[in-house]
Formats: sequence, structure tokens, C-alpha cells
Amino acid sequence: MATTVVCRQPWIPPSGLIPAHLAHGVSWVLLWQLARRQMFSASMPAFAWIHLVALGWLSLIALSVLLFVAPQFTGAAWIGERWARLGLGMFAVGTYALVVAFWTSGTTWLWLAAALVVVGLGVYVVAAIMTLGGVLSSTGTDAAIARAFVVIFLFLLVAAILGIVMARSLVSGEVSMLATTARAHASLAAIGWLTLLVMGVSTRTLGPITGQRSPRRWVHILASGLVTLGALVLGVAPWTGNALEWIGTLACVVGLVIYALDVLFLALAATVPHRPPQAFVVASIGWLFITCLLAVAVLRGNTNAAPACVFVGLIGWIGQMVIAHLHHIGIRLIATMTRGDDDETLPEALLSARLSWSSLALFQVAVACGVLGLLTSRADIVIVAAFSGGLGWFAMTANIIRAVSAANAPAQQTAL
Repeated sequence: MATTVVCRQPWIPPSGLIPAHLAHGVSWVLLWQLARRQMFSASMPAFAWIHLVALGWLSLIALSVLLFVAPQFTGAAWIGERWARLGLGMFAVGTYALVVAFWTSGTTWLWLAAALVVVGLGVYVVAAIMTLGGVLSSTGTDAAIARAFVVIFLFLLVAAILGIVMARSLVSGEVSMLATTARAHASLAAIGWLTLLVMGVSTRTLGPITGQRSPRRWVHILASGLVTLGALVLGVAPWTGNALEWIGTLACVVGLVIYALDVLFLALAATVPHRPPQAFVVASIGWLFITCLLAVAVLRGNTNAAPACVFVGLIGWIGQMVIAHLHHIGIRLIATMTRGDDDETLPEALLSARLSWSSLALFQVAVACGVLGLLTSRADIVIVAAFSGGLGWFAMTANIIRAVSAANAPAQQTAL
């Protein structure tokens, strides 16, 4: 019977992952409320939902994971890690306050919550760039990855600064530039930050999930280059005209399709027998294709496509990829936190296959119904999406609890 070993320092801080997981669950409740009120277009409650998902769930998870990933991928040693963790805490508190302010239309203190988010991000990003600075001037893969991380962090910081500018404009009533600023803010945050981050990190993390890494290095360079260019162009396009929006969107779409095909080939040829994470990856790529189609539809003037594009991009493309990683790397984190860094328990030994497949199916129904309901302005279909997503979240949560319980039980055997 193996002895349980408790790690002093987890790979990734649970203090960030747990609030993020709860934000994901609450997002389905807010979606149900939005459907009941039929508030699908630009409204304060709709902005609350977007920021709960984009910041409270996806970004909080990403920033927590990067505390471990950024040094691991680059060989850099953390400088000011305590400051980074402090900044992460400020970001989390500010995000929840921001969501409440949006939901309650509390414009009088909205900018204070936005300011706390920006300050927290500033502290985190400064510590991260200082950490990565030691390898930026070197050559090789580590330096290239460090430079990519710095670019992504700068996208995030600029998007956050635009966010506080918009929050201040709402408070003061100066809304003449709000629409153009919002489009730049959304492009830099969703594409320059979240999308590029997922693309970059997945080049490494899909290896453990699928059993192989892409041998086509040029694909990653070309795809990430096009998406970076597209994000930069879309960041300035709202002030320059429709032509640049088309150029930026098409650059992103081409880059994302190249990336998606490469990932799809990896997932379909996977050698790792644990299939649910791979199925989530395939689902994520499928929703990425839909996101690209809807983005083009928005540019062509389809107003209903805009909320559907935001929904499928956040919940379908990025969200399902995050959940895929939770079912493999997240469960490995649970095992090592309990049994020590040398533990080699496979994720499938701790998870329930029935719960994994159930949550997969429920989440895909939720995304499909959400897209269909938003495209057709059918509140009843969006309500189905909210309930299906909520059930999927409960199934996934039950699976995580089961994994924690199994990891704490005396290990009978470890994986190869």
C-alpha cells in the first residue's frame, strides 16, 4: 500500500482554479436569466455574462496555469512570483466585482472594479515579463516561446486598459467612442489574448493528451503569425474603416483553419487510450470552424450572428479546449497534489468514464442550442442550452470530486 505524499507547492494554484470553475457554473445560471429576459444583444447583463466567462472562467484559469506553464516552457525561473500571485488575487476579486456591476447596471462603481482588474493584471504581467526577460535575448525555442508569451501578455494588458477606458466612459456618460473601443477591446482580448494563448500552449499540451506532437512546426509558425497579424489589424480597424476589418478577420480565419486542421489530425490519430479529452479537443475544433463562419457573417451584416459568434467562440472553441485539458492535465494536477510530484496515476484511473462522456454530450448540446437560439432569437432554445450546460457542469464537477476522492484513497497501483 503506497503512502500518500502531500506536495508543498502544487503545479497550479487551486485558489485560482476553484473560483474559475465556479464562474463557469454560474455562467449557465446567468445565461438562463438572459434568455428569460431576452437580453441577447449589447446590454449590461449580457456584458456581465461575457466577462464572467472570458475573465472569471477562461482568463482566471489561464493566468493560474501560466504560473506553472510559462517557466516550464521557457526554462525561466520566476522573479516576483508572490507579486504575480497577489496580482492574480486582485484580478479575481476585480472580475467578480465587475460582473456584479454589469449585472446590476452599477455604473457608479463599475470603473473601480475595472481598475482593480487592470491593476491586478499589471502586477501579474510585470512579474511575468521580468521572469521571461532573462531568456528573451537568447536564441532557440525557449526564447521564441518567451517572446510569444510577452506578446500575448501585452495583448491582454492593452485590452484591459481599453476596458477601463470604456468603464470610465459609461460612468461619465461620454459614449461617443464606446462602440469602436468595444470592438477593439473584444478583438484584442478574444483573439490576441485567449485564442493565441490556446494555440501556443496546445502545441505542447496536446502531446500528453493525444500521445504525439505535431511534426509540422511550420504550421504553428504560419498559423500563429497570421492570427497575431489579424489581432493587431483588428485592434486598430474600428478607427480606420471596414477594409481593415476584412483583412484582419480573413488573416485570423486562415490562420485558425490551418491550426485547426493540424490539431484535428493529431486528435484523430491519437494513441493515448483515454478518449474523452480527445473528444473534447475534436469538439473544440468543430466549434472553432463555426466561430470563423459566424465571424465572416458578422462582417457581412448579419446582426444575429454577433451574439452567436461570441457565445460559440467562448463556450465552444475556447471553453471545450479548456475542459479537454481539465480531463487530462487537471486530473494529473489533482493526483500530484495528493500523492506527490512523482505520482504517475493515469487520469482515467481517477475519473468516471460515464460522467466524462455525459458531460461531453451535455456540453455539446448546450453549445449547439445556444448558437441556434441566438441565431434565431429563440429564448426557449437558449434556455435549453443553459439547462444542458448546467447539467454538464454538474456532471463534470461530480467527476472532479470523484477524482479527488480517488486520489486521496490509498493507491493500489500506479500507471506506467
